[in-house]
Amino acid sequence: YTTRTESSPFIGVNYSISPNFAVGAVVGNSTILTVSPQTDVTAVNGVQNVQVHTYSTNSHEWFARLASRYSVALGGSWSVEGSAEGGMLLGSKSPMVCFQLLGNQSLSDAIDVQFGVLGSGVWTSPAAIQTGTTDQSTNTDTVIAYRTHSQTALTKIFSPALTARFGLQYRF
Repeated sequence: YTTRTESSPFIGVNYSISPNFAVGAVVGNSTILTVSPQTDVTAVNGVQNVQVHTYSTNSHEWFARLASRYSVALGGSWSVEGSAEGGMLLGSKSPMVCFQLLGNQSLSDAIDVQFGVLGSGVWTSPAAIQTGTTDQSTNTDTVIAYRTHSQTALTKIFSPALTARFGLQYRF
């Protein structure tokens, strides 16, 4: 498990359908896990072995999501909001989802402080990976056995994230 702290900018627009329900759109930048192959080839006593390992790296990618939000006033200047969002990464065109549970404290008629948690995930495609082994045993230069095996790696990987959120919301 790894933990890191970072800030990711985003901006959104909501349209209130009722006092409790709104729909909108969000555009921002997020850290995405990327899976890549690494190939090692070894040969021992005439037997060639190809091993493919995967390693992960983090990259920043812009996203766009459509959102639906439901909020409940708790009295005074406090409210609670839940949202569900779906969209895609703009560079790799990978689908993504996001669910949020936020508390809101109104500072004025136009500004709220928001805090809470969000769970999100993205389906990414690793680079195409071909794995295989070739065994060639020899006895006085005569091939006794020859075997080739190959397979293609997974086509989609779901990368989940759990995030604490703190921010400002401006209403106009």
